[in-house]
Amino acid sequence: YKIIQEINLSIVELDAYVFKKIFIKFSITKFSFLLKPLFNKQNLDKSFFTNLIDELQDERDCIHLYYEMNKHKFELNKILFNVFIKKVSDVDFCLKVFSKMTNKGFLPDKFTYSSIFQKKIDAITFFKLLEQCSNDKIVIDTKFTSILSESVNKSFEIKNFYVENSKDLYNKLSYSWFHLLSKIVEHVQQEYLSCIITKIITNRIFVKIEKDSRLASIHIRELKNQKFSKISDYEYDGQKIYVGQKVKAKIINMDEYGRINLSIKQL
Repeated sequence: YKIIQEINLSIVELDAYVFKKIFIKFSITKFSFLLKPLFNKQNLDKSFFTNLIDELQDERDCIHLYYEMNKHKFELNKILFNVFIKKVSDVDFCLKVFSKMTNKGFLPDKFTYSSIFQKKIDAITFFKLLEQCSNDKIVIDTKFTSILSESVNKSFEIKNFYVENSKDLYNKLSYSWFHLLSKIVEHVQQEYLSCIITKIITNRIFVKIEKDSRLASIHIRELKNQKFSKISDYEYDGQKIYVGQKVKAKIINMDEYGRINLSIKQL
């Protein structure tokens, strides 16, 4: 470390292979000052970073490298985005990378979705990704259906769930998938969700779940145990409800279309 610090990098030209050996043997976090001259190297193939990420032992180094790349405005390609998602187990980080990837105009592929579904994700994220997977027209082959089945078993603790092919999967995702939906609701309904009111109508409040921006609703019957005639008469934390107000609620059910129904009174 002392030797490297004393090297005048403006005079001594280190080979990219040397950088790679240092990062793998020690730590990117400790030797992060070497990243800037590495990023400045002319004609450095992006495959160098693909191989580096793949060989890193500590995923914290992968995360540090990703943020350093963004800091130095190093342009990531689709392969690099995918390698980061595969290598790191932290779901929140992977979803951030996934979002950045799509914002950059890269279309997620089967490799991208497979890498995320192999991690332990919550029910709402599962459905959200599966919906996007369908919109991206990802081909559901035997290997991918096996990954989806394992994801359901692992993430929702549902045993013996298996889909054989794409037709079987989409059948279970449509009107006949009540059993799986109810199991998922059982898994998540114990938690309360922080929500923001987006719309108020005669008999229902519409909210956005802060955690993942999914939309949900609360029926007038699920606001409080006492009966009241108008939803405008309802008070939350001592004040009448309004658009933009934060409320806490819990999931009580999910219909066949994946729409989420919440309750405040059952908290």
